[in-house]
Amino acid sequence: MIAVRYHESTKHHFDRFARSLGYLDWATQPNPFRRYDGAPLRELPRTPLASDAASPTPITEHAIGEFLRCSMGLSAWKQYGESRWALRVNPSSGNLHPTEAWIVHDGRICHYAPRAHALEERCAFNDEDRGGFLVALTSIVWREAWKYGERAFRYCQHDVGHAIGAMRFAAAMLGWRMQLLPQWSDAQIGSLLGLDRDADFGDAEREEPECIAVVGGGSWFGGDALVSAARAGSWFGRANRLSPDHVEWPIIDEVVCSGGARSRSTRVVTSLGTRFSRCSRVCARARRRGTSSTGRRTSTWCSSSIGSRT
Repeated sequence: MIAVRYHESTKHHFDRFARSLGYLDWATQPNPFRRYDGAPLRELPRTPLASDAASPTPITEHAIGEFLRCSMGLSAWKQYGESRWALRVNPSSGNLHPTEAWIVHDGRICHYAPRAHALEERCAFNDEDRGGFLVALTSIVWREAWKYGERAFRYCQHDVGHAIGAMRFAAAMLGWRMQLLPQWSDAQIGSLLGLDRDADFGDAEREEPECIAVVGGGSWFGGDALVSAARAGSWFGRANRLSPDHVEWPIIDEVVCSGGARSRSTRVVTSLGTRFSRCSRVCARARRRGTSSTGRRTSTWCSSSIGSRT
């Protein structure tokens, strides 16, 4: 199996590390922010929306913005000398953040731009009122490969797990339930998000589909009809290039293109999801009370509070 061969080939050993460039090429450091130039920008409110109500928060653009802010948003900025960099709510290996978030709701497919805290409208299409919304995650593998070489695919999967966990907590805080849809294929996710639109990427780094989930319920389980509607929609924007040059790692391309790599990892995160879901409900209730799950007093959890403590 390709995934098993990749796993064995990219292990660290007692006498050597897994293959990488061996140093950091600062001239090709990837831009941490993917943007789709020319796509309509829908700015999201920054005011907190945590609720003490027992019922779920109504699904509005403000609520979706709060869901993203408290899971994939920026939490703080740091500076040392002339260097300045952002921190985010979701943890990431090396603070490289290969994971991108997408929202499908109300006949729109949008990419989340965390620096602007806004949705970039990539597609508008005719769709029925399904209830709830979809959230999808993709990976830009080059962001990890720039530093970690052949092990980059490992860390992308690692960071997807972090993002799923952060989103489950944010959903629970708003009284919502997030459910992964493992029956969706890579091809369906990629087509829905326009990742297979070559003209929209050009020489920009591609995004690899990782998973898709429904938040707040609704009739989102069948993918073919939704993909067909999206393909017939109006598409906007062109991906920005993150680095002026790249180092190629063929073993990563091989495992990314293999049929079984994502399906196996999807089953893993689905099984982890039951634990996340149970834990997130406990933590969300504790946050509304202003206490931790052990009864100790704590701060309200959101990107602004994390930023104030960093």
